[in-house]
Amino acid sequence: MTPFDYPKLDERDCRDKLTEIIRNNNIKSVTVVRMTVPCCGGFENAVKWALQNSGKMIPLSLFCAFLNLHILFYT
Repeated sequence: MTPFDYPKLDERDCRDKLTEIIRNNNIKSVTVVRMTVPCCGGFENAVKWALQNSGKMIPLSLFCAFLNLHILFYT
């Protein structure tokens, strides 16, 4: 499953939906791929919040794509 969202306008709704998805499914890991622009940080934060509030210990991988097409992996 690949959820995609643009939570710039309503990050709380996005966090709640992601938390329910994580709680109600057998998810083994989560990977976030985002751009370096500030508005994409909201989705990363929403995923982190949802993982913390789901009651599950699930590995998170983060990838950041720069505008020059370089990709940075950080966790």
